[in-house]
Amino acid sequence: MLNLSVETVAPGSYIFVEDKEPQDYFYIIKSGEVQGIRRYSKNARICETGTVIGIIPCMTGRSQTETVRAKTQVTLVKVLRSQYEDFIKENPALAMKIVQMLSRDLRSFNEAYAKKTGHAAGGGLRTEQLFRTACYFESKGEPSVASFAYYQYLKEAPDGVHAGAAKKAFESLKAKSQAVYLEPTDESSRFYPKGTMVFAEGQAGSELFIVNSGSVRISKIVNNEEQAIVYFKRGDMLGDMALLENEYRSANAVTTEDSSLLVLTRQNFDQMVTTQPQYIFKLTATLANRYWYSYRRYGNICFTDIRERLVDMVAMQAEMNRSGVGYSNRYATELGVQDLMVLCNLEASEQENVRFILGSTQGIELHGGEIIIKDVDEVLKLAAFYRKKRDK
Repeated sequence: MLNLSVETVAPGSYIFVEDKEPQDYFYIIKSGEVQGIRRYSKNARICETGTVIGIIPCMTGRSQTETVRAKTQVTLVKVLRSQYEDFIKENPALAMKIVQMLSRDLRSFNEAYAKKTGHAAGGGLRTEQLFRTACYFESKGEPSVASFAYYQYLKEAPDGVHAGAAKKAFESLKAKSQAVYLEPTDESSRFYPKGTMVFAEGQAGSELFIVNSGSVRISKIVNNEEQAIVYFKRGDMLGDMALLENEYRSANAVTTEDSSLLVLTRQNFDQMVTTQPQYIFKLTATLANRYWYSYRRYGNICFTDIRERLVDMVAMQAEMNRSGVGYSNRYATELGVQDLMVLCNLEASEQENVRFILGSTQGIELHGGEIIIKDVDEVLKLAAFYRKKRDK
């Protein structure tokens, strides 16, 4: 039987402090109230009985993303990272609550980022976003992606204002398209050729995907430009927020190479919670890592100096993949200059300046259009220095 320890914290005491070293445990509040505050948020959150705190650093092994202080005397149940799979077996409902909480918080953070950068999808129906997405990919000469999005628009809005144009475009693109899986199937594994769409922003969705092989780009179309958010590779999960929250897809997913994806529906996902806790452990860690990335990305746009913003974002690439990185070694980020500019929310007119900055920053070099970190440790230290300077 799982043996969890219980701790009592006095009013006014700090439980976690933002930016401090991570810990290998998280807490569940058994009684009392705590207050959580982040550097980038003006509003404190009040956490009461049943709330989970400290799970982001625990599951990611990265620094604290929130300062948490006891408002009253607080009793906390301590769960070690090494105990989490057993915890899931014995408390499947609470484990699902944790996953859903992470999903909601992540969506909220992403919406805040989109609002701050002016990259929110804008007003109008979600079906409008589907149609805009289809038009964009058609204009870029990607018939497989465009026809998939047109199909989803017609499915969602068969009598919509763009139905006529969408039907005409879908028929004209059909012959040169590889738009697979326009409708869900019962297959537990699906093959998607390079350059095909897994799902589109605004589409109804109830499936979670795990990348078995290949890679998938997650992006949004904003102001008629594609904004890449992240690239998923073997072992990564995508589509989880739609499954967990019964919400519409919040971004586009397009394969960047031939890819095999495992498929989970609500039915087999619920079964997995009790029979395969290792997957729920992985999903929790995946959501926690995405939250950490969103937290850092939000902080990145708070830099006013372009060099500092660029160095911070390049450092993030190494941090996200640090399990395979020796900090004294070279590291290929797999990013080009334009990719980095999109991630840093920089205008196209800054491209030459960005190239100059990257080429003149110690520890970074451009090689064949790709950004290489020559010395990971050096770049991480420089980025940390810039963040301290920004936060003073």
